[in-house]
Amino acid sequence: MERAYLVVPFERIGITIGPRQAFVFGKVAEARALAQKMASHCAGVALLERQVDPDTGDGKDTLIAGIGAVPPSFPDAGIWSMRLS
Repeated sequence: MERAYLVVPFERIGITIGPRQAFVFGKVAEARALAQKMASHCAGVALLERQVDPDTGDGKDTLIAGIGAVPPSFPDAGIWSMRLS
């Protein structure tokens, strides 16, 4: 299995929060540092570990940390946004 670490910032637009462009890292420490830095500028930030089988291309994302407003079913749900009440 190959591993990568993704930082996914979430932006608030009106009453909706949705993902922006993800950043990909090879080391968890680098991803964690960016996530912590971005947390003060975004509605929310998610840190994911992505495992991919290089032979089949099958992958799995696991949430390592969520800071601020991150949808509760992220990354499992197909919809990566949420409405605020």
